[in-house]
Amino acid sequence: MFSEALREILDRCPGVECLILVGSDGLPIEMVEADSCDVDAEMLAAEIVALAQAARDNHREFGADRLRTVVIDTRSHSVLLVEVIDDVYLVGAVQREEAGAVGVARARFEMRRSMLALAPILIPTHTL
Repeated sequence: MFSEALREILDRCPGVECLILVGSDGLPIEMVEADSCDVDAEMLAAEIVALAQAARDNHREFGADRLRTVVIDTRSHSVLLVEVIDDVYLVGAVQREEAGAVGVARARFEMRRSMLALAPILIPTHTL
């Protein structure tokens, strides 16, 4: 159900190696990978969700608004996390050398834009 929407994002964004729709427990709901993917997508999703939750908890202590997006840059990849709905996130790994700064920005834009398509599909399943 979600793989088609994720595949469309992957196809529009050169350098994106994987996209994972993941719950707040760090377990993947759906995942797509490019043929060139060299990251452990499931581990990546679990780790970045844990980091996002820790950051969210710290933000609450300071009275800050909701944490919507997290970007972690390493030498080889940018890892993006975008909140789709409460407790459901879209995580993507972008190969920096292939995508460049414009590709990372494009991936972030496409992931945020996907919230409009994914949220209505997720809400009925999320409230069960």
